[in-house]
Amino acid sequence: MINIPKLVTRFVALSGESNAQLLVPGLLGRPLHSPLVTIERREFIRSRIHVICLVFAILVIAWIPMDITAFSRDIWINLALARLAVGLSFLLLAYLTRTGGRSLLVVGHTAIMFFIPASFAGYSHIILDSATQF
Repeated sequence: MINIPKLVTRFVALSGESNAQLLVPGLLGRPLHSPLVTIERREFIRSRIHVICLVFAILVIAWIPMDITAFSRDIWINLALARLAVGLSFLLLAYLTRTGGRSLLVVGHTAIMFFIPASFAGYSHIILDSATQF
């Protein structure tokens, strides 16, 4: 049987992490977290949501030229408007997550972070599906 924690510990150690024995158990489950992660869990999650939202806001908007080159005018305009709305939504969420908050807010921000791209995927699917119907 494969020992996953030991395998992950070896991988992390190969990557140059000096305290792999302390790091890996904290990654595998809530009861195994280090005291620092247990105390600051909300702050860790909030900071990751903030960075991910900033990166997604930039990348979603940066993809508009690809839509322009790949689709006809009526399709790429709809997709570009949707991408701008998604990018602004991610920027708004990044703004809201720039400082700490209650645990319930962090859970809500996490849910919103997953809802934004899911709604864009649904909208873009509708736009692209309507373009293929004659």
